[in-house]
Amino acid sequence: MEIQVSKLREALKLLEPVVPRKSALEVIKYVFLGDGKAVATDLEIAVSVDLPEASEPALVPVKTAIAFLDGVPGHRMAKLTAGKKNVVVVVGDTEARWDTHDVEDFPPVEHKDFEHDAVLNGEALIKALVTVVDCAATEDTRPMLHAVCLSTGENLTVAGADGFQLDVENVPGKLPGEKPLVIPRDAIGLIERLWKKAAAPDLTGVETPAQLAMARRPIRLEYNSDYLQLHFGRVTMLMKLIQGTYPNYTQLIPTNFTSTVTL
Repeated sequence: MEIQVSKLREALKLLEPVVPRKSALEVIKYVFLGDGKAVATDLEIAVSVDLPEASEPALVPVKTAIAFLDGVPGHRMAKLTAGKKNVVVVVGDTEARWDTHDVEDFPPVEHKDFEHDAVLNGEALIKALVTVVDCAATEDTRPMLHAVCLSTGENLTVAGADGFQLDVENVPGKLPGEKPLVIPRDAIGLIERLWKKAAAPDLTGVETPAQLAMARRPIRLEYNSDYLQLHFGRVTMLMKLIQGTYPNYTQLIPTNFTSTVTL
């Protein structure tokens, strides 16, 4: 298969943070190419990037591949030929051969049956998630607090707390369902990074540069009681939700105050 160097390099750099540095399962240290996508997973989070030219299954060592692609012109075409446990990449007169694992050993990202889906203002949601995550517990001994809680219903809020501090942010829009989505803290930084690099505007009705600059960048959520899947731009991100009941933080917020000062 042939893929433009710059396009393949961009996809691999998007996926690099997903690939675990240490894992008992060696095969997930590689990026999977195939079925029109580039995929990386650490078994808790899976991220895929649309790459229509990736038509044949292959495994690519992400750091080695990025270093190689950084050294060749981005406009050239990279020709990839995959064997059972290796892959050969040729760009012009430059060739690289990498040993890999059997591509069939790469854990498949299974299709999930989602109960709900909705589209939100991506900028507002990501900003709220990034804001409250600083208040979430940093240690994973308390899983429910080592997370961020996204409410469902008509009045959306995002909350983060560690038992000493609490931050609650409002998010425009609504989400169907009754159970809040408890998102692992470690996923928030990855969401922010992918959003900055891969979010795409809604071009419906956009005709001028000014309209393009102000265009809304939506994010689509699909979810059930166990999993949350996010779609934006070329990226699809699937993650396991934290199971359990998030503390009722609304009971902790005072409604009456003895003093008020405005700065």
